[in-house]
Amino acid sequence: MPHATHFISGTFYTPDGFIRAELLVVKDTIVALGTGLDVPLDAEVVDLENGALLPAFGDGHAHPLQAGLAAQFMPVTEVDLETIYQILRTWDQEHPRTADPDGDWIQGWGFDLSLTPDGLFDAHWLDAVVPDRPVMLRGNDYHTVWCNTEALRRSGLTADSPDPKLGQMPRRPDGSPLGVLREWGATAPVFAARPAITGEQQSKAIRHASNVYAALGVTWVQDAWVEPSDLPAYLAAAQSGDLGIAVNLAFLVSPENWQSDLEDAVAQRDAVTKLDHRLLTGNT
Repeated sequence: MPHATHFISGTFYTPDGFIRAELLVVKDTIVALGTGLDVPLDAEVVDLENGALLPAFGDGHAHPLQAGLAAQFMPVTEVDLETIYQILRTWDQEHPRTADPDGDWIQGWGFDLSLTPDGLFDAHWLDAVVPDRPVMLRGNDYHTVWCNTEALRRSGLTADSPDPKLGQMPRRPDGSPLGVLREWGATAPVFAARPAITGEQQSKAIRHASNVYAALGVTWVQDAWVEPSDLPAYLAAAQSGDLGIAVNLAFLVSPENWQSDLEDAVAQRDAVTKLDHRLLTGNT
């Protein structure tokens, strides 16, 4: 490894503000800043070409795993309703059904909740495009799901379903679900019915998210919602080198199941601690 990294010809951000200097020396931490400093022959030299060097950014509340998964499904971000229908129609044609019922599901991520005045989205709108296979779209708030009738049917949501305790399920005049579900108490049946996310998908998601964050200068994030099924992928990513940024895992403890969740969280934290990887930490 080089003796140190020497950044030359730039402006450097320090605790005292921006400082113009000839040289900044970094060896794990900043060890020198100034002019007239000697550069060892084995040093790595980075010429800033009169640019600026800033500390890397961190994100204390993020969902890198979910964001990485979103990139693997049908994209419906920053488009209007008609464009969503066009995308859905094309996706249906290009992703034929399989013999496995799970292969019928179409999942899309990121639709804009403000596309309707009251944030109400009708299952029949999606039925008009794809009526015979389940369609589940996640909103850009990650707390809302819009389903077609087939997805509601497979999730067991009917006029007889009770109102969720921790969520909202807007209904039609006859009591049947309209198609939009809000918060986890309402969306849980759909997530339980859809195909399970595989370890391969999780690993690909973490690798993708790490690369995107690193390219943007974000070197540390906290995944603010980590369930036991997510942990193996993070551990594997840390060991394989796919975890290119530092990640702190915030383990889920829900109000209704906090005692059992807390036990799981402690076990997950112990698994991370045992791994002792410099880029991966965990808390409860």
